[in-house]
Amino acid sequence: MVVLKAEIDRAHRGNGRLTLAYVDVDGVKQVNNRRGHAAGDALLRNVVDEMRTSLRSYDSIVRVGGDEFLCALPDSTPDDARRRFQEISATLGQSQALASISVGCAALRPQDTLEQLIARGDSGLGEAKREKARHARATIVAADKEADVLALVRSVLERDGHRVLTATDGQAALDLASEVAPDLCVLAGDDAQAHWL
Repeated sequence: MVVLKAEIDRAHRGNGRLTLAYVDVDGVKQVNNRRGHAAGDALLRNVVDEMRTSLRSYDSIVRVGGDEFLCALPDSTPDDARRRFQEISATLGQSQALASISVGCAALRPQDTLEQLIARGDSGLGEAKREKARHARATIVAADKEADVLALVRSVLERDGHRVLTATDGQAALDLASEVAPDLCVLAGDDAQAHWL
């Protein structure tokens, strides 16, 4: 927390612009339960690695709980921060089946303490999670050996707001489904004959 207090002090001395992002890694408990704590730890490391890659070198990342992080983004507005974290979340979703984040952002006010800023970020996080739940659609696993078929299936389903995870064959789809417990599994081509539970 010392790093975050220093960022607040620096912003108060300078132009006053600082956004705090309260980040929660979604689904860590489910990963721990289904694949073990080593898999949950690997998920957290992947999220942090992506944040470090995507945020600026001088943005701070501090772990505050099992699956929660605070990020201080100097000279940023909440809208700037939301855009950055939307990009991070999209990259995570493409690179790892179970990786997604929820984020609440709060702009520093002139008389803010760290605790006040964190409380507003936490409130924003709660709203982000409620909004995500309101708009939640199905999680779908799609499998086909043809990349163009998968791309078309993914495009159509994602346009309707569904979360689509792809696999190149039926066995890979079954393996993926055992990890993410999808609402639907779509198998095309030769894999359409595969046995589904």
